[in-house]
Amino acid sequence: MSLLPTGNVTFLLTDIEGSTKLARKFPDAWPMIQAKHDALLQAAMSTHQGYVYRTIGDEINVAFETALDALLAALAAQRALYSEDWGGKGPIRVRMGLYTGPATPRNGDYDGYLTLSHAKRLMSAAFGGQILLSEATEALLRDLLPQDITLHDLGAHRLKDFERAERIFQV
Repeated sequence: MSLLPTGNVTFLLTDIEGSTKLARKFPDAWPMIQAKHDALLQAAMSTHQGYVYRTIGDEINVAFETALDALLAALAAQRALYSEDWGGKGPIRVRMGLYTGPATPRNGDYDGYLTLSHAKRLMSAAFGGQILLSEATEALLRDLLPQDITLHDLGAHRLKDFERAERIFQV
């Protein structure tokens, strides 16, 4: 994808659970672990029209025009991570958050502080291997889900730094 999605964008943020602990436990293998992780996620994101606009350490931020593409990319990435041979250093568990909201592209990144903050907090609330979705993202997906994918309502939760509790869903 050559252009960043605009308007209401679905963001997928990912992070390796316990990455610092893994890097300390396997310092010689850590570069290989991170390179494999990055390659698996990049492949899943590009297959589903995702635009990786930021990578910070083991965190990858991706923008999608559609919530369905974002969900399918997240599922493909989790499956690839689960199936990968980590040479006795794994499993590598990645937490993921899908959040849809307004954002404007700027210099290869995004303006949209509250949207991006929400996406970050949602991802941070997940456990490794878990995909969490905002209520807005779930609403966009409700009538589009393939039969083999089910979303579970986890109820209302208050994310860090946000006053109002909001419904969160998981795949």
